[in-house]
Amino acid sequence: MSSVKRISPFPEFLAASVRRGFLAFMLLGCGGAAIVVSANANAGYALGAVVLGAIGASFAAERLVPYEPTWNRPLGDRLRDAMHALINEGSQLVSLWSLPFIVSAFAFRGVWPDRAPYTLQVIGATLIADFGITLGHLLSHRVAMLWRFHAVHHSVKRMYGFNGLLKHPLHQLFETVLATAPLVLLGLPIRVASAVVALTSIQLLLQHSNVNLRNRPIHHFARYQ
Repeated sequence: MSSVKRISPFPEFLAASVRRGFLAFMLLGCGGAAIVVSANANAGYALGAVVLGAIGASFAAERLVPYEPTWNRPLGDRLRDAMHALINEGSQLVSLWSLPFIVSAFAFRGVWPDRAPYTLQVIGATLIADFGITLGHLLSHRVAMLWRFHAVHHSVKRMYGFNGLLKHPLHQLFETVLATAPLVLLGLPIRVASAVVALTSIQLLLQHSNVNLRNRPIHHFARYQ
């Protein structure tokens, strides 16, 4: 009986390109686009398009080069995950709408480095916000009351991009307060806040995506950790 060569549903070079390029595309491509677009104070729809593009790219990559193919099969969780994403992203939009009023009430005047290059403002704000989110995540694994809300995020039975947006609304609020309180006191501008929200969404998609990444510098670093 002659052997039959299995034919890939798409060219191998395309699969290799996605494996090696997905990380850079999400961080530098989508993230960079979010920073550039958000520099315009009236870029709400364009910034939303960037995030939707990142979601689409994540879903496409998961099907082209999945880390675990079975995780691409729904387990009755599509509607639940979509509703969580809609509610949590909607709450972010409400937060952005109310930000100018909150900043005007609580910020220290003249502290925000608005003369610094815009990209540096966004990167600095993102690092501060990420520290708050990381602290909230750590506390949520150590404080029983917080864990009850955070457990929703860990209730998934498969790993894919939307898992990053699966959070209890109260836990989302808790992390948001920790992430933004220092920035509010510093006088965070609305356009920088918009960029931070978009970058956080892109980061969550990347962290939870079911993509078989190939990134030698990161793999090399990870071997020594």
